[in-house]
Amino acid sequence: MIPDHASDATPRWSPEPSVHDDRQLREFVSGLAPGRPVEYVGTLRRRTVRLHRFRLIGADPDEIVVKVFTTTMAAERAFGALERLAAVVGTGNFDLRSMPPLALARSVPALAMPYVAGPTLRDVLAQEPWRTASVMVRAGRVLAGLHQLSREASEGSAGAELTPRTRLASLGRTAEAATSSELVRRYVDFHPHNLLLAGDDSIVVIDPPLRDEVTHVHHDIVNFLYKAQKCLVVPPWDQARARYLLDLTDAAAGFLGAYFAAAERPISSADVVMLDRYLTLYATVRSRPSQWREDLPHQALFAPLLRQQLRRALRQVS
Repeated sequence: MIPDHASDATPRWSPEPSVHDDRQLREFVSGLAPGRPVEYVGTLRRRTVRLHRFRLIGADPDEIVVKVFTTTMAAERAFGALERLAAVVGTGNFDLRSMPPLALARSVPALAMPYVAGPTLRDVLAQEPWRTASVMVRAGRVLAGLHQLSREASEGSAGAELTPRTRLASLGRTAEAATSSELVRRYVDFHPHNLLLAGDDSIVVIDPPLRDEVTHVHHDIVNFLYKAQKCLVVPPWDQARARYLLDLTDAAAGFLGAYFAAAERPISSADVVMLDRYLTLYATVRSRPSQWREDLPHQALFAPLLRQQLRRALRQVS
């Protein structure tokens, strides 16, 4: 059931006529519930995938999403990553869920997974920005939980070689300031587009990390905050939205405070150094017009602004 408090931000599924003519896709869906009537609900288009929603009358689950990729290899990688993430998340004790995939298609580059009603965090931030503070606090707790599960599932990975981008951000004394316990498997796809608020008020990860990278926890923290800001920087900019758009300081402070509280440790001087270094890196890279969608070039102006706001947020919580 779609939660009432998030109804305005729930994604709209639009019909796509080509689905009815795709025999291989229809056969895949019908094979998931043989003999059951199948109803096509609609489609969501993403940059690299299409999501088709179907109802399987009388089946369990009774609604599914078929995620169609551009290549079979991409579908296989996503299927394996979803299975691994579901296994890891199932061991945690916090309000996060991951939906294990139902089946991998052989005739088309696609996989099936249960449908979960509710908006993504991106939808909430973009359409209901007054909920930003509470959403950011929950996201901070979830990321801390994922990092802890990453440590438990990958014992010994702390000594692994860092990724090239991490090396760039770890020049000089910064690398010495970060302890090995703050190295984790990077959740590069932990951002508002891939987190869904389900009807039971849990957060569902709908896209797992596909790359096996090791990085500092601060990398994921800054990455999420930049993606969250990007969700807010969308028209229209009326007076009610402006105060949420122009100052993310309090929401960022809530996210940071929740993360380190869930990690059961205070923010140290080393954390401040590392977060500031990644802020510098992101403010430099993300300010380039090529890093933003062509139809939203104004977003590049906000990268330096966010850097200032996050530094203020760090002073609030450290």
